[in-house]
Amino acid sequence: MTGLITTARWNRVATIPLVMPQTELRRKQDFIISEIRLDQGWSFELRFLWMFLTGFIYYSGNPESLFSLPGLCSVGLYYENMGSSPLFEVVARGAGTYGGNLFNPCVIRTPGTYIIGARNHTKNTDIMVCATGAGRLYA
Repeated sequence: MTGLITTARWNRVATIPLVMPQTELRRKQDFIISEIRLDQGWSFELRFLWMFLTGFIYYSGNPESLFSLPGLCSVGLYYENMGSSPLFEVVARGAGTYGGNLFNPCVIRTPGTYIIGARNHTKNTDIMVCATGAGRLYA
């Protein structure tokens, strides 16, 4: 989105907070944070997305990854369902703070349903995760 924002344009702009409070993600579990339906002529801009892996609840030995998924867990932007490849993803490889997209927002203009969700990539570990981010929806 570029240019001056007039009163008429301001009515077609919405900032969307993306918040997942500290949540227990069980092994192999997905969690939908937000679902955004984009109509023709509208755009969605993912401004930033951060994830905080705060701890492990159930831990039996070394965490085993599912298939070839990277890291222990991730938060990402998906098209239609979380079974697809992410359009944008933040991956945690251990406890701590992970983020992305600060200076290069992800802009989407294709109509459809987009999901922002968290995913546990392990077979044997339950984890505590929280996430935050912001998006902008505009015409």
